[in-house]
Amino acid sequence: LPQTLDAARACCAPAAAAPGPGAPPAPDERALAEQALLRAALDAVRALLDPQGRPPLAHLSVMLQTLFAARTLEERAPGDRELAAAAGAALAVFEALDSDALSDALDEPQRALLFESLLATATYPLEPESPGTLLTEGWLELPWSPAPDLVVTGFNEGSVPDAVVGHAFLPDRLRQGLGLTSNERRAARDTYLLQALLASRPAGAVRLLLERVSSRHDVRKPSRLLFLCDEPTLITRAKRLYSDAENAAAGHPRSLPEAWRLSLPPPGPPPERLSATAFKSYLACPFTFYLNHILEMEACDDRAVELDPPAFGTLCHNALEAFARSDLRDSSTAAEIAAFLHTEIWRVMRRTYGEALPAVLHLQASAACKRLGFFASCQARLRADGWRIVMPEHTFEMTERGMRIRGRVDRIDRHEGNGKWRILDYKTWDRLGKEEGLDRFTSAAKADLADAAARGLPAFTLAGKTRVWTDLQLPLYLLLTQADTRVTSGAPAECGYLTLGETEAETVCRTWDFSACRDEAVAAVRHVIDRVRAGVFWPPSPKREWARDYASLFLDSPEKSVSAEWLADQRRRLGGLS
Repeated sequence: LPQTLDAARACCAPAAAAPGPGAPPAPDERALAEQALLRAALDAVRALLDPQGRPPLAHLSVMLQTLFAARTLEERAPGDRELAAAAGAALAVFEALDSDALSDALDEPQRALLFESLLATATYPLEPESPGTLLTEGWLELPWSPAPDLVVTGFNEGSVPDAVVGHAFLPDRLRQGLGLTSNERRAARDTYLLQALLASRPAGAVRLLLERVSSRHDVRKPSRLLFLCDEPTLITRAKRLYSDAENAAAGHPRSLPEAWRLSLPPPGPPPERLSATAFKSYLACPFTFYLNHILEMEACDDRAVELDPPAFGTLCHNALEAFARSDLRDSSTAAEIAAFLHTEIWRVMRRTYGEALPAVLHLQASAACKRLGFFASCQARLRADGWRIVMPEHTFEMTERGMRIRGRVDRIDRHEGNGKWRILDYKTWDRLGKEEGLDRFTSAAKADLADAAARGLPAFTLAGKTRVWTDLQLPLYLLLTQADTRVTSGAPAECGYLTLGETEAETVCRTWDFSACRDEAVAAVRHVIDRVRAGVFWPPSPKREWARDYASLFLDSPEKSVSAEWLADQRRRLGGLS
C-alpha cells in the first residue's frame, strides 16, 4: 500500500500508451475517469491537511467545520443523534481550553497535549442498536425532556454534582483561576437543574433514586443537593437517608444467568488432518485447541504497522530456505553465506512491502540481517564439522490412528563422516531456553507430571529426569521423515533446533536423540489423536492458556461462562474414553 499521499497519487496517474507487443493495455475511458476522481479526492485531502500557518487546535477546528459543513442532521435518525452527541462532547473540550490565562501559560504543543488528554476522557451516549429499547437521558439533557414524569437514578455525591478531586496537574483552585469549569460551578449548575426539574412539574412527578453501594461494594453518599432545604425538612430527610436499611444491599450474582452463557457448537466430525505443531496446542490446553483449530477462532486486526513475531519468523525462514536451495548451501565461508542471506532479506522486504519501506520495517529487516549474520557463522562451523544440507524445507505426511499428520521440516542434514541424520527446525527465539532447550518440548515440573498422569499421558526419562511431553513437533518430524523413508528407520538420527538468537552466543544448533523415548512419543501422539477424534476438548488447562487469546470471550473462566449443555456433552465424551 502507498505510504504517502504523493505515492498514492502516483498510483493513479494516467498511464502512457502501450509501447509495443507484450505491454499491458492502456486504461479505458472509465478507468481514466475513476483515476481522475481519485486524484481530485487526494488533492482535497491534501488541502484539508494543510494547516496554512494555523495553530494545531485552530487547524483541527477548521478541518472539522470543513468536513461537516454540508452535513444536515436529522433528529429522528439514531446515527445523526449519536453524531450530534459526539460533536457536543468534542465542543465541550474545545470550550474547556478557551481561556486567555491558559493560552498565556501553555505553548501550542502543550495545549494540543492537554486537548488530547481531555478528549480521551470525554463521553457521549450511544444510540440503541435494536428498536423498542428504552432510552435514557443524561443529567444535563433532562431540562429539555418533554416527559411529564422523571425517574433520576444514581443521585449520589460524586455523580450529582460531579466533582474532579486530586487532579495531578489541574487542581480545583487552579481551574477556578484559569476560568475553567470547577467543582463550585458544577454544584451551582446542578442545583439550578434540579430546581428547574422540580419547578416545571407537579409535586411527585420527579423521583430520585440513590445507590447505597457501588458495583464494587463501596458505600455511596447521598447527593449534597438533597440537603439544600429548610431545617425541618433537613432533619426529616437526614433521618430517612441515614437510617438502618431494612434489607442488605444487593450484590452481584455469583454466576452468570444461563441465558448469558456462551453457547458453543458441539464438536462435529473430527478434522481430516492435524499439523505437527497442533499437537502442542492440544497438550497445552484442549479447550484452547478447540477454539483455535476446530472453530478456527482468531482475532482479526488490520492495524499492524510492523511485522509481528510470526511474520518476522517467516521472513527469516524464507531467506534460509532460499539459502538451502542455492549453490552456496555447501559453503563454509561465513561472509558469503551472510551476504547471500542479507540480499535475500532486502529482496523479500521490498518485493512484499515496496521500495519505500517505513522506518520500523527497515529496522526489522536490519534486525533479521543481524540474526542471519550470526547464523552464517554457525552454519559455516556446522559445514566445517562435516554436516551437509541434503534436503531444504519440505512437507511430509503420514497416517496414524486414521488421522493424517502433516509437518513441514525446515531442513535435513547428514554427516559426511559417520552418516548420522539431523532434522532441524529454525526458531527465531531470543535464546534457546532452560536446560539447554529441553523445556521447549518437555516438562519435569511436579504439577505438570501430575496433570499428565491424570490425563493418561505417559512419562519418560530424558537427560536424567522424569518428564512429560509438552510439544511433539520434534519427535513427529522424526516419525514423519522415517515414514517417508527419507531418513532410514533405525539409522542414527537426531532432532533439534537451530535458534536465530539476538546474539552470536544465543545462535546455536542443539539436537537430541529420541530413540530411547520413541514409544512414549508415539503414545502421546495417539493420546491426542484419540481425544480429537472423540471430540474431547475439556478440561481447560489450569494455567489459563485460553486467557492469552480468548480472555475477552469469558467472564472469570470457561467453566462459569460456557453453556451447561456443552459442558455436559464434554463430560459424557470424557466418560466414554475411560
